[in-house]
Amino acid sequence: MKKKTIKNSSHPAAKPGPVTGFFLIALSSVLCTAAFPSIGLWPLAWIGLVPLFFVLATARAGKAFCAGALFASLNAIGIAYWVFNALYVHADAGFLVSALFLVLIIGVFFGLYYGFFGLAAAGIMQSQCAWPVKSLAVASAWVCVEYMRAHLFSGMPWALFGYSQFRWLNLIQIADITGVYGISFILVAANCCMFQACSVFPDIRKSIRMVLPAIVLVALVLLYGSFCLSLYPARPAVNEGHKIGIIQCSILQGDRWKNETQDMQVSGYLSRTDEAFRQGAGLILWPEAALQTYLQEHIPDALLNLLAEHNGMLLLGGPRYTGQAGKYTFYNSAFLLNKSGIAQVHDKLHLLPFGEFFPLGFIDLLRNKYTGPRHYTAGSQYTILMSKEGKLGTLLCFEILFPELVRGFVKQGAEIIVNISNDAWFGRTSAHYQHFSMAVFRAVEFRRPVVRSANTGISGHIDAAGRIVATLAPFQEGVIVCNPGIGTGETFYCRYGDLFAGFCLAVFLLSLAAARRRS
Repeated sequence: MKKKTIKNSSHPAAKPGPVTGFFLIALSSVLCTAAFPSIGLWPLAWIGLVPLFFVLATARAGKAFCAGALFASLNAIGIAYWVFNALYVHADAGFLVSALFLVLIIGVFFGLYYGFFGLAAAGIMQSQCAWPVKSLAVASAWVCVEYMRAHLFSGMPWALFGYSQFRWLNLIQIADITGVYGISFILVAANCCMFQACSVFPDIRKSIRMVLPAIVLVALVLLYGSFCLSLYPARPAVNEGHKIGIIQCSILQGDRWKNETQDMQVSGYLSRTDEAFRQGAGLILWPEAALQTYLQEHIPDALLNLLAEHNGMLLLGGPRYTGQAGKYTFYNSAFLLNKSGIAQVHDKLHLLPFGEFFPLGFIDLLRNKYTGPRHYTAGSQYTILMSKEGKLGTLLCFEILFPELVRGFVKQGAEIIVNISNDAWFGRTSAHYQHFSMAVFRAVEFRRPVVRSANTGISGHIDAAGRIVATLAPFQEGVIVCNPGIGTGETFYCRYGDLFAGFCLAVFLLSLAAARRRS
């Protein structure tokens, strides 16, 4: 007797209703949010998209777009909830404005990107292509969306999917070829395979066959990772050599601007700097905007005397200006000081929207509280700061999220990547952990050590393989003295940039064309 066959048996048997569909979308959002720090349940990223795929597998175009957008909106709000804290607590923006900014600018805006992913993924999943091809195509579509999010409208690549895996060292070594997009690709492809396996369950043989491509892919990546880790072994702790001192004073955002606390703040930095010098450091890092003054006008005598006493150097952030009264141009800058004063200056290249410039012109969310420069100008040069410890490529605040900026510094000869930041805006939220975790990938992509000084943390040292060597926890006060060494040469990723993202675009377009022909 001839057996009956079920068409598209790899799809779920029933189309989820509205309530079930919303539950599945929300579940995916919760799982993917929990994969990021500070919750940090990173294994959830390997199954987090499966519930969403059950919706997309049977959704028509409009519903698929809405499903993708709703998932991403909930996910973005869950990860970046701290934006509300920054605006409401530290900017006096008011409850309504802060809430609307979180929901509309963070939630809805980012959601729109993934609405297009939902639309594309649904079309691919419902096509007649083979399932391995579908998995590759859906993962490629995801990478294309992430690339757009990282570059369009100034770009905001905070918490790209691959960043959730920053602790799995063997896996993330592939970033020196693909960047973080390669990790995102692997995660989404694995989620596709898991969905396919679930959709044919309880047929164990079919389920195993469905996940086998993902297992092979991950195994190959892990083998490559093991090889890379053997090339970049952990550095032994040594007392000799050039050392860098990282200072974290954890000054609360509300206290930083008070005139009555300025002397105490400077005293705290000076005492910890002296401590780091006495431990052998030749270069000291202070965070972004460490001093509430224009260093071009005045550098505290006690600071210059300390640098002269130890024949050391200090790198710190602060504002500077050019021009004349009424026609000033302001920059957020990094200053390299020696005993004589300012040795070199580097101006921040990528400014923070709504914080250092205003895309909508008239919207200045911080005007009610701070009287300092409200509109900065971006720098135009990759200035390598020269120290005895190495050639420094310096990124301010969230610039560490942009690998193209690090690439520019490395192309100019940077041997050490420095990140100085003031994360006090975040308050006691998970943003500190998220910000630091993304710096791990810059170390791997370019095989350069990363040293980071953040006002309220997380400050630390990351080696060229992405190992987190030392950290200071959020709001902890302290000093790290490390010997990070230097990085030389160019990785594949440094040489060719986001070639992998271009490959994903080609795969996605070819898969769409193939799906249309089969339809």
